[in-house]
Amino acid sequence: MKTIIVIGSGPAGVSVSKALLERGLRVTMLDVGRTIEKDLGDEIDGLRRKDSLSEADKGRIRGSVKATASGVDEKKQFGSSYANKLNDNFRVEKRNAWFYMSFAKGGLSNLWGRLMMPLCKDDERDWPFPEGTLARYYSRVLTYVPLAGRKDRLEKLLPLYTNSPEPMTLSGQADKLDKRWNRHVEYLEQQGFIFGQSRLAACFDGSWERSDKCRRCGLCLYGCAYENLYSSAWTVDELCRDKNFTYLSGYVVDFVEKQQGKLLIHAKGDCDGSPTQFEADKVFLAAGSVSSTRIVLKSKNIYDVKVDFKVSDFYIFPSFTLFSQRNVVEEKLNTCCQYFLQLDDKSVDSRLVNMQVYTYTDYYYQALRRMTGVLFPLLKAPISWFLDRFIVVFVYLHSDNSAHMQLRLKKDDVLEVVGVDNPESRNVIKRLKRKLWKSAGKTGVIPLPFFGEEQEIGHSVHFGASLPMSAESKGLSTDSFGRVDGIDGLHVVDAASFPAIPATSLTFVIMANAYRVGAEVEI
Repeated sequence: MKTIIVIGSGPAGVSVSKALLERGLRVTMLDVGRTIEKDLGDEIDGLRRKDSLSEADKGRIRGSVKATASGVDEKKQFGSSYANKLNDNFRVEKRNAWFYMSFAKGGLSNLWGRLMMPLCKDDERDWPFPEGTLARYYSRVLTYVPLAGRKDRLEKLLPLYTNSPEPMTLSGQADKLDKRWNRHVEYLEQQGFIFGQSRLAACFDGSWERSDKCRRCGLCLYGCAYENLYSSAWTVDELCRDKNFTYLSGYVVDFVEKQQGKLLIHAKGDCDGSPTQFEADKVFLAAGSVSSTRIVLKSKNIYDVKVDFKVSDFYIFPSFTLFSQRNVVEEKLNTCCQYFLQLDDKSVDSRLVNMQVYTYTDYYYQALRRMTGVLFPLLKAPISWFLDRFIVVFVYLHSDNSAHMQLRLKKDDVLEVVGVDNPESRNVIKRLKRKLWKSAGKTGVIPLPFFGEEQEIGHSVHFGASLPMSAESKGLSTDSFGRVDGIDGLHVVDAASFPAIPATSLTFVIMANAYRVGAEVEI
């Protein structure tokens, strides 16, 4: 039987592995595979056994995360940085660019990536295979990933791919938003707005093997002690029960070469940097789009060449609602993204605009408390009034009208990443804000006029398309199975192989496409 190695344990890695195993093949997953610090993990496991959390418990979940008016300086899980730290074997220099990478078991899915959105029909046209090709694979992904959401009008644009989504209770603010938008649905859809409840890779009712029932503690963005929020590390553990699957952690892959008809993987130990090699007939590269690009560049001996890396630009719109949810600070709720609002209006953007609504989260309260300092006790009443009416809208643009990054592997093996602005991105945002202000009487949502930060290039963590799929593999373009030109048997299956970066979130598409490759590629 042929030796098959998958590099990486994120959403792409577990999905291609799942498909290969279902074909009766043997799979070895090679991973760095870091996990949360043992003492902290044990402490969080102890909290999981509690029905309610004390203020001290909540402080432990928040850890060292500090929320300010501009957000958080670093996304962490329970205050730990384990999921986004690299090491000296993988050096990156950033200029005018900002992004996360992960050496963790489960990759960045430990931190986010739980919004599950398929490609819309317009975005499917960017891909080198017939429309609808991914449809059956979305359904396959949902056999091992829980999907919380509901059947609603959003299905016209973004199908759900299940008849029985896991239940999710909207926050009070989101429920009022939902009712208001459905009252004005005819007007909003005429204006190009399509909306519906968010879809999350999550299980809130405890019906999934790994999850307890959600306690609605409101701390989702810091980490979930009750394991309601999916991580692909769950699927790694599930795959480890299969006798044909082997998981090897502690290795940072450097490059792959063809030698005597075999693929030779060169790696270094995560702890000590010691070199080691693995031999395979087929290698599926799922290390995350930045890491996968670096591995391919070094494998093809491409140095000092600028490679375009597409990005979905990301903006934050602090917003005020024309309705209130009384005493929202005391509400029992989950604080994940609550609602999706899509805009298909060519007078605003030539591609779909993706907006994600976040109602009250503990971040807002902590930020205002930090901003007001010693005056906070005196300002509690007006702050409460403000928070009862405050939401945040995340805005994402298609890569066609976004900035991009340029990657260059230098001779000393440092990966240089440089952000390149696109003025059209800000033009789209100006037109979008005017559209939202004009529609505020119906939506009940007003973006605050002098706020709305453009985030640093790459901050969306929606990026890739550096090794884009096309009709054939040539140069740095891959074919429809992610084959790398000149290195027979090496396939890229993460977002590095996307032909473009949609405005909608990537995780569901990454998983479906990786599963497709694993299910259909010739072994």
